[in-house]
Parts: sequence; C-alpha cells; structure tokens
Amino acid sequence: MSFKPFPEADSAEEEQSRLAELQLTRFSLENAGDAIFWIGGDARLFYVNQAACRWLGYSRKELLSMTVHDVDAQLPLEKWPEHWQQMKLIGGRSIESVHRAKDGRTFPVEISANYLEFEGTEFHCYFVRDISDRKKSETQLRESEERFHLTLDATSDGMWDRDLVNDTVYYGANWASSLGYDKEDLKASGIKWPELLHPEDREQAIAAVNAHLEGRTPVYGAEFRLRCKNGAWQWIQARGKVVSWNEQGLPVRFVGTHTDITDRKSVEEELKKRSEEIKMFAYSVAHDLKSPAVSLHGLADRLRKKGREFSEDKCDLYYSRLLGSAEQIVAMVEKINVFIAAKEQLLCLENVSLAEVLQLIREEFTTRLELGGIRLLEPSRPPVLQTDRLAMVRVLRNLVDNAIKYGGDKLSEITISCREDETAHIVSVRDDGVGLKKEESRGLFGAFKRKKTSIGICGTGLGLAIVKEIIEQHGGEVWTEHDSRPGIAFCFSVPKTF
Repeated sequence: MSFKPFPEADSAEEEQSRLAELQLTRFSLENAGDAIFWIGGDARLFYVNQAACRWLGYSRKELLSMTVHDVDAQLPLEKWPEHWQQMKLIGGRSIESVHRAKDGRTFPVEISANYLEFEGTEFHCYFVRDISDRKKSETQLRESEERFHLTLDATSDGMWDRDLVNDTVYYGANWASSLGYDKEDLKASGIKWPELLHPEDREQAIAAVNAHLEGRTPVYGAEFRLRCKNGAWQWIQARGKVVSWNEQGLPVRFVGTHTDITDRKSVEEELKKRSEEIKMFAYSVAHDLKSPAVSLHGLADRLRKKGREFSEDKCDLYYSRLLGSAEQIVAMVEKINVFIAAKEQLLCLENVSLAEVLQLIREEFTTRLELGGIRLLEPSRPPVLQTDRLAMVRVLRNLVDNAIKYGGDKLSEITISCREDETAHIVSVRDDGVGLKKEESRGLFGAFKRKKTSIGICGTGLGLAIVKEIIEQHGGEVWTEHDSRPGIAFCFSVPKTF
C-alpha cells in the first residue's frame, strides 16, 4: 500500500519546502520514543518505526510482512472486523493490551488508536507505549494495599477504607464476619455502615465522622451500636484518620478500624447498675436507721434532763423504749451483715436434704407459729438439692419469717411445696394471709423494699433481698405467684446441676 502524504506543489520552491517537511515528519516518526504502527483494513502492517522494531525484536521487513494479530496477543483475527467498524464509528480511543515480541516475550502496552482516511485510503494509526514499569508499580502498590488491609483486619475486629471521591468503601473480612455477615452479603444487599447504626447512636456517630472530615478533630473516634445479621446489637469502638488529601486540601481517603466492645459495655452497664444500687442501699440504710437512732437520742436526752423527776413506772417505760430502739438497730445491722455476706460469701455446694432444712425451720419458728395459730405444711417428698446448706436455711427462714410478719390477722396456714422441670427444682412458700396485688409485688426483692401494709411492723426490708441474692448466686431465679386464692406465693428455683 502506498499513498502521497502531501498534494503536489505549484512551484519548485514550494516543492522543495514540502520535501523538507516530509523529511522532518519521517524523521520524527522514525525516532519517536513510542512505537508507531500504520495498519490497513486487511489488518496488515504497512508502516512501523524504529521503536516498534526495537521493542518487538523484528526487522522492519519482517514486520511489514505481518498482521496486527501477530503482534497483539489480545486481538485475534476473528475480532478484527468488529474492531475496525468500532474505530470507524468512534474515530479513536485509548486501550491497554499485550504485545508479543519475536522471542515470545510479552509485555503490557497502552495504545492510542486512531482511525484515519487520506486520499481514499483508510488505516489505523497506533501510538504504542510500553507500560511494563507502570504495571509493575501498580502491582506493587496493589500488593502493598492488600498487605495494609490484611494487617489492619488481622489486628482488629474489622477495617474499612473509604474513598471519599467516589463514595465507595472497602470492608475487611473481619468487619463483616464480626457482625455475622460475609462480604457477599454486603455486596448483594448494598449494606452500608450508616444503615446498620442503632437509631439512638446514629446522630452522634455521623457527627463524629463529619467533625474529623472537616478537620475539627485530629483523629476520628466514636462508640456506637451496629445491627448484626441475626438482629442483635453489637457495641463498636471505631477509630480512624484521613490519610490523603487532594490539591485543594480536601480529604480523599479515610481509613480506620472497628473493635467489638460489647463485653466492656456490659461490664460498664453492670457497674453503673451496681453503683446505683449501692447509692440506694446507703440511702435506705441511713433512712431506716435514722428513726430508731433519733428515738434513742431523744429518750436518752429526756432521761438525762428530767429522769430524776420521773416515777419508777415512767422510767421503766423509757428504758423499755430505749431497749426496743437499740434492739431494732442491732437487728438491722445484723440483717445488713447477712445481706453483705450473701453477696460476698463463696458457696459451698453439696447435696442438701430439703427435709432436714425444713426440720430446722420448724424448730426455729415453733413458738411463733403456735402463738399465731398458724399451721406449717411441708411437702410429702422433699427433694435433695445441690446447694449451700447455710444459704438454703437463710432463704427459707426469710420466706417463712416474711409470711408470718406480713400475713396479717387472717393468716392461718403457710404451705411449702416443691415441683421440678427438666433443669431445676422449684420451691414455693405460700401463705393464706392478706396477700398483695400483682402490681404491688414488683420490686419486693430489692433491698429495703417493703409492702405498704407493713407500716408498724418491725422489719428491715432486707429479707427478700437476701433471698434474691442467694438464689441468683446459685444460678436460679425468684418470683411471686398470684391466683384466685388468698395470700401470695414466693417461689425460687435451684438448678439441678450448677
């Protein structure tokens, strides 16, 4: 194939000038740093420059006897017609491909391809650049990024890498798996971090991100809950930092890690709860001790000032009241000690016969039961419980004492019964006294909680709290039961195996 690159000159001087331009053009093409190929409609090469020969290892004569398919490893013969028509429509494009040298070596290239027509001749002009070094650098960068991602992911419960320009996020494998997802879940459903945030945490969490992206904080840090695949909520501590900016100083890349702090949050919540309980406990102790202490102080002061004026009977009355107040304080302090011991004392588990425990209870309360005309009914076949013997005596002592104290004038019977399910023995202490409405029984197992009808009855409000503490230490539960019968039943469960 041949054609004249310039029209004929009108004069010898113009001819000379055009010949000079032609020589300069040919020199430029021949000595260009990039390889240049001219390709005809039949895919044959009809011009190549020196760079093309040098890179491919062929002579010019060899290359001009070859087709583009012999050189381009990714452009087979059957694709040439389609490629030719596309180029004819669009005029030009940049593509990446692979060229094959004479010795069989292949290397990546970037091609600037153009469709041209000159004096009826159609051809493609390829400017080809060897991009082996660039591809090597890209590979090294990609491998470095992969190592970076893997390191962050391996040293945390999940890493993320956010492209702020394209608004895309790369999530590490741990990020997904720690929440019960896999990476395919995230791709398939398009799940994004803000969509998983707990509604109560969303505003604060997003504000922390924006504060860092806007440069108001040196690093990003936040704690929030994310929804797991099973619907549960997981507490997360997030840390991150913008690591690159554009020429205008705007952030373009934001990376960070997630750490599961659910256990820590549970401990913090428990500590907070315990702190509130201690505050309430201290308040209740002060409140309940205040009355007998004030009474003691007042009576003692009155005796000091006017005791000599009192009759013997009046002095005896004052002494009796002093003793009663002192005994009330002593009893309360003893109950407080028992309550604290129940919280701190280690359990000594053994097989305990409930029948033996009930015998001790009956002996202890015989006098009070007889004076009140109260029958104590026991189960016909009490089970053997795996429990702490002293703790179980305390539990039943407090429940029977509670029934006697608060059962009222109608109390005639206290029934202790037992049943079991697959995992636990269940013991109930039911009385037929005044009872309680269901809503009134809420909170009865808290420290210093007493029912409204207990006004005027000597007590500390710690008996049921001690029961609750002991049973929970055994891994069981406490509750009340209400039905159409008079009175109320206090129940507790003890696991069959601890």
